[in-house]
Amino acid sequence: MAAIEFTARLAESLRVRGLDLTVPFAVQVYNAAVPSAFALPTFGHGRTLGILVANSRALWPAFTTFVRAHPDHVRESNPLDRYVTLMVDQALADARAGCSVALETAAEIRHSWETAPGRMVAIQRLCTVSGLAALDEASHLCVHAEFGPWIALRTAIVLHLPMPPELERPAAVNPVPPVLVPYLTRILHRLVPPGTHYHMQVQSDRDDDKNPDTLEGLNEYSLALIAENDARAARNDPASWRDWLLMRDLAASWMGRSRAMAARYTDEALQYHYTKETIILAGIINGGGR
Repeated sequence: MAAIEFTARLAESLRVRGLDLTVPFAVQVYNAAVPSAFALPTFGHGRTLGILVANSRALWPAFTTFVRAHPDHVRESNPLDRYVTLMVDQALADARAGCSVALETAAEIRHSWETAPGRMVAIQRLCTVSGLAALDEASHLCVHAEFGPWIALRTAIVLHLPMPPELERPAAVNPVPPVLVPYLTRILHRLVPPGTHYHMQVQSDRDDDKNPDTLEGLNEYSLALIAENDARAARNDPASWRDWLLMRDLAASWMGRSRAMAARYTDEALQYHYTKETIILAGIINGGGR
């Protein structure tokens, strides 16, 4: 079947470029789960084939290899987003060229960072309904069964093809245990500015929380991260990107230290992710980094 072959070729073409997580989804299932402003086109099919593109830590080495080969790329306003855009376009072209049957199908490409009306995607909701990873409401992170929260959601591709039923997955289930919820909410409450709608929502989540604070059932890694957050709060340390990183570590802690650290982004990738400092990329070009 052409759609199945194309999907497999596209996934492989994206994988070698560092975009190693791809999941087919029925566009109509996603559209039913989001407001109309976030809807994707269906091209007139009863069930339309879409592809969610994401990545684990595999993206960073592919990206840094590209940056070393193309030093001028760091002058882009967002070098990583631009890299993803280029790689998605190239992967689509390669998949079309490699199919055993001619497939000049139309494609609608929407990236997660687009904010113009008619271009926005509810990417975290798509992540859940596609079956890739579930949105954890306490941390507001999508959490994968294998990689935990160490994934990034990049792009939704809609193809002018019907969705093969055998490619559909059930919606993802959140692997974060309820015992972690109050601790994740506590960190988020400390980080979100008081008086904002977001802060009031987090406060409401705390007030409505059905999971009382307890240390029972938490592993050693979770306990260490909770103690670190409590120490930062006691010192009244100013919030920084490292606090957001701590929350992400805690959202991964159910995996255990060894599995979580294996999935975690490298220190260099983390610093760039949270700061967007181009000096990090300059160091890569000059022979540093990994």
